Amino acid sequence: ADGANSKRLTGLGDFGLTYLNLDGPNSDDVNVYQGSGSALWTWPGQWNVQGDYSFGSYRFDGPNTVDMLKLGGAVFWRDVTDFALGGQLHYQSLDVGVENDGVALSAFGEKYWDEATLAGYIAHSSFDGPAFDIDGWQLGARGTYYADPTLAWKLGIGYGNWDDDGDDIDSWDFSGEVEYLIPDCAASIYGGLGFGSLHPDSTDETDTFRIGAGFRIHFGTQGSLRDRNRAEPVVGALKTEFTF
Repeated sequence: ADGANSKRLTGLGDFGLTYLNLDGPNSDDVNVYQGSGSALWTWPGQWNVQGDYSFGSYRFDGPNTVDMLKLGGAVFWRDVTDFALGGQLHYQSLDVGVENDGVALSAFGEKYWDEATLAGYIAHSSFDGPAFDIDGWQLGARGTYYADPTLAWKLGIGYGNWDDDGDDIDSWDFSGEVEYLIPDCAASIYGGLGFGSLHPDSTDETDTFRIGAGFRIHFGTQGSLRDRNRAEPVVGALKTEFTF
C-alpha cells in the first residue's frame, strides 16, 4: 500500500486452465485456456487509469472451438485504506468460426477492511454478428479474506439476464478460489471451482461446473498479497467467460 500518493506503474499477468462441464440439452466437456495482462498508472490524488487485454479459448470435446477476447480499460479512484469506485469499458469479440463484436461496460466498487475486501459490480454486455445477437445485464459481488500475508480465500456470486435474439436467458454462478503468494517472489498460484446454471425460455436448463488453476505475476508491487492486490490493477468485473 506504499506510494498511494505518487505516480507509479504497476501490472498484473494471469494464465490459467479450467475444466468446464455443461449438463443440459447440449451437454459437453470443455477445456478452457485463459490469460490476461493489465497495466495500471496511478497519479497523485489517488486517480488510476488501467489498460487490459484478455483472452479465453474454449476447446469442446467435438470439433468446436470458441475464442473470446477483450481489449479496453478502467478509470477509478482508490484509497487503499478505505474504498475504490470506478468504471470499465471493453471491446470484446466472440469467434465461433465467424467473428461477433461487442462492448462490455461496467461500474464497480470495492470496500476495504484490515483483512477483508468486499467488491460489487453492475454491467452491460453485448455481441452482434453473423452468429449472435446477444445483450444483457449482469451484477455480482465478491468477498476476499486474507488469512495471512501470503494466503487469500475468495467467494463470489453473480447473476445475469440475456436477450438472445428474442430468447430470454437467466444465468447465475457461485465460485470460490484460494490464492497463495509464493514467499520472496512476485508470483502467486491459485485454484478454484464454480457452479451455476443457464436457463433459456426456449429450452431446458443447463447446469455448469468448473474447476481450474493458474498463476499470477504481480509487477511493481511489494508486501503481502493484500497490499499487492490493493495497489495493482483491479480484476475485471466481466472476465472472458462464455456465460450465456
